[in-house]
Amino acid sequence: MSIIANPSGGGFEIEQSNFNNFSASSTVQWSHNKSKKPMFVQLVLKCTAANLGYSVDDQLILSPTDSHYSNRGFVVDATSNDVLKAYVGSGGLAFIVKGGGAGSTLADLTKWQMRFRAVFA
Repeated sequence: MSIIANPSGGGFEIEQSNFNNFSASSTVQWSHNKSKKPMFVQLVLKCTAANLGYSVDDQLILSPTDSHYSNRGFVVDATSNDVLKAYVGSGGLAFIVKGGGAGSTLADLTKWQMRFRAVFA
């Protein structure tokens, strides 16, 4: 999916991958074919079955600082001009239960899918 903002004024373009299944210790990859590195990348999770207070189709925007555990979390590799990769830690992902009031909790990754969202100049 492509969204172009201010194309005549040298604006930016936002591209998104499809949602994909993922697991702990996995690499999720997206070939965007823009032949350049993005200015900004987000990972978006979509709930596919109720988990941690979230309902089907709820979406979360993750940042690499969402977890303080050494083996839980992810990093995005934007080294290539055409491919983005997300490396998921061996402990999976931990995030806050919906509604807050609790610390980080390990998510059941079988109930979530991941998508990349990238901004290109």
